[in-house]
Order: sequence, then structure tokens, then C-alpha cells
Amino acid sequence: SHAHKDHSKAASGLLRVGVEVYTNQDTTTACGLTGHRIRMLTPLTELTVGTFKVLPFDVQHDVPALGFLFTSTVTGEKLLYFTDTFYLKYHFQGLTVIAAECNYDRETLRQNVAAGIVPPEQAARLAKSHMSLENLLDMLRANDLARVRQIYLLHMSDNNSDAQRCREAVQKLTGAEVYIC
Repeated sequence: SHAHKDHSKAASGLLRVGVEVYTNQDTTTACGLTGHRIRMLTPLTELTVGTFKVLPFDVQHDVPALGFLFTSTVTGEKLLYFTDTFYLKYHFQGLTVIAAECNYDRETLRQNVAAGIVPPEQAARLAKSHMSLENLLDMLRANDLARVRQIYLLHMSDNNSDAQRCREAVQKLTGAEVYIC
């Protein structure tokens, strides 16, 4: 999805063993990726991979990054995947599964800053690069959830989120099964 090592460090190894890597030009350049198995993605340009249509879209992070909408050409099910963004500017219809970043909740982060556990600068960076529970709830309200069955909460901070609070808030809003990953 982007060049930060927690999301890209396996890319060169995957290329060496013959796995195709789908990414954007910025990530390819930043990670020094080369080879004929790199597949360049352009935001909002759909492609087909096996039995899936894949729509990459840009997300708001501190480096160029992508989220993805996967649509099964067999079942019509739609998986929305995004992480490392503080909000989504796009709206999606007919989603069935969502894998979404829920990095922190504002109350836990506020308490950690007040207690000196998290420096204010780090909290400010999180607010401009990662999805809070509150922004996730707003994003969910703005999208078509009529068919959503499952939601997976990703990229949660160990210190700045309350997993149970996040799970309960998302479940209450959506009625979907909610999993912490």
C-alpha cells in the first residue's frame, strides 16, 4: 500500500521468489524495487487479477499510499481494504466486508498525552496520518453498509486504543460481526 517498512519490507523478497507485486510508482522508487513482476497501479484505474476486479484509490497519509476495493467477479462480493490514512474521501456502494484501520481512539490518546506516555508531536502526527475510531465511525456512516457482514479492525495501536471500545462502537453502529486483527 505504501513505502513505510511495516507495509513494504517483504516486497523485494516476494519479487525474488517470483511473486507479482502490485504497487504505485512512489513505493517502487522509495523501496528500490525492480523487476518484471512489478505491476504499477494508478489510483482509480481498475484492473483484473484472477477472479477479482481491483480498484486502487489514494488515501491520505504522510507518503503516497493506496487503499483497495476488491470485487469478486464470481460472487459480486466487495471487500474494502485501507490502512494508514486519517480519512477516506471516497464513498463505496454494496460493500460486504471491510478491513479498516482503527489505529487509536481519541480519548485513550488524549489520556496518554496527558500522562506523558505519548509526546504531543506523535499525537499530532497520528491525527494527520492514521485513522481514529471516531473518523472510522464517520467513514462507516458515509458509506453503503446494507450488505456488510464483517468488519476487521486493523493496525491498532497497542497503547493508544482500547480494542473492546473500538469493537463495541463499530458493532453498535453497523450490526456487523467485528474482529480485531
